[in-house]
Amino acid sequence: MLPKTRNAAYLCWGKENTEAPLRSASSPGIADDLVSHFEIKAFDACANPYLGLASITMAGIDGLRKDLSLPEPIEGDSDVSGEKLRSVPDSISESLIALAEDTLFTEVMSENLLTAIKAIRKMEVKNYCEPERDYSQPEMDVYKDPLQDIIFKF
Repeated sequence: MLPKTRNAAYLCWGKENTEAPLRSASSPGIADDLVSHFEIKAFDACANPYLGLASITMAGIDGLRKDLSLPEPIEGDSDVSGEKLRSVPDSISESLIALAEDTLFTEVMSENLLTAIKAIRKMEVKNYCEPERDYSQPEMDVYKDPLQDIIFKF
């Protein structure tokens, strides 16, 4: 998730802002103040679409219950990095930290599901993101130990 690549690197929303993860947009020929659709870029094709949509729905319901209001939109495709916005996690490790700190997920999602997600992502970090690994040596049972017990709990 890099800024200025139209892939939602910051926590914000905007009108006709292709950098924002949530964008209100108007079709060509429709006045800008008349929104014809919304675009959500909070996750990509690598994510589980069911969990992604459930997360968005859960966050929306939480906002309605708490009577939260939207912050001001970030207008246009300006450099959103200069707006002092929080960035989304840019690695699996940062995502795991954010998930651990998120109380809404732990209240709503199944503990078994969250445990499985965390275990799988930790194994991905270990096996694909750590540069020290010697890929010439096969690791037997790479996924067996941490995941075996979790998988059979379902």
